[in-house]
Amino acid sequence: MSRIVVFAGPSLPDPPVQEADGLSFELRPPAAQGDVLQAALPGPSAIVLIDGYFHGVPAVFHKEILWALSEDIPVYGASSMGALRAAELHPFGMVGVGKVFERYQSGETDQDDEVALVHAPAELGYTNLSDPLVNIRATLDAAMTADVLSEDEARRALAEVAALHYPDRTRDALLKLIANADFAQWIDAGNWVDQKRLDALSCLDRVRADHANGALPERPGFVFRHTDAFQSLIRDIASRLAPAEALDMLSLLDPAEFEARQTQAIVETLAINLARTHPASDGPETMLQAVTEFRSREHLPDAESLAAWLNARKSDVDELSRHLDIQVKTAQQISRLQPEILSRILVGLKMDGKLSD
Repeated sequence: MSRIVVFAGPSLPDPPVQEADGLSFELRPPAAQGDVLQAALPGPSAIVLIDGYFHGVPAVFHKEILWALSEDIPVYGASSMGALRAAELHPFGMVGVGKVFERYQSGETDQDDEVALVHAPAELGYTNLSDPLVNIRATLDAAMTADVLSEDEARRALAEVAALHYPDRTRDALLKLIANADFAQWIDAGNWVDQKRLDALSCLDRVRADHANGALPERPGFVFRHTDAFQSLIRDIASRLAPAEALDMLSLLDPAEFEARQTQAIVETLAINLARTHPASDGPETMLQAVTEFRSREHLPDAESLAAWLNARKSDVDELSRHLDIQVKTAQQISRLQPEILSRILVGLKMDGKLSD
């Protein structure tokens, strides 16, 4: 069974993705930064990016899509964020589908707000609270084709709607701009064009057809290169995951950094275990310094502020003392263990022939 991950929301609130023909669709909400990378790590058969966040949440990062493509995972895009990213990454093998994608790829438009809209949360079915300009544009084109609007009327209305901030672009606003009873009746008769939804459906059809025909898109040859931003994204995602999942995510780091992190984790684990059974070697002065640094770091200059800090965390002085004691001992054990462990790793690498003298 081929597993397809689909990021969709307001463009396709009720996607027709029943399991059939050897395909299993996994629906996820609109993608934010890091979501595509997480979806790609288990190795799905394909990823479909339709909707993604633009404002208030970091948007899907180009490098996470490139990483998926470098792992031979087909990535399709349409309608909204998917159309934008597909137009930008089409040369690297991302597949774009639909008229919105075509407008971005051809350069007819390069404005992100063409697809932006305000919508309700998932619990309310992603109900649109405004209308994206791509849908308004498609509706005006259809009205001209149906001889409901003249070209001048449509062009003037489009310019006036485009000048509005995207949350203010609505059908009601459009109808107020166009004093044409025939157009209003035409809209009421169900002729509004939801181009984003049409493109999303076309994209799913393309995925089904590609898998049915065994004609999955080929990735152009490119070498994926780690960047500081990509490394930072991996670390950020890993910090929010359970240990086993975090380890899988960290394995995507540049090999040199991953090995360094593995070594540090081994050192810290051994140090914590030793700290629990060994006394501190530097006496009470080290513990007093740790307490002073802690109170300075947490801005606890007096007994009252310390008591309030402990009370807020349902803790007490004895528990804090034990915690700081372990910290002190762990730091001492790390200082003692790290050179020895690093030395042993280097010896092992030399024995494996990976290093030369």
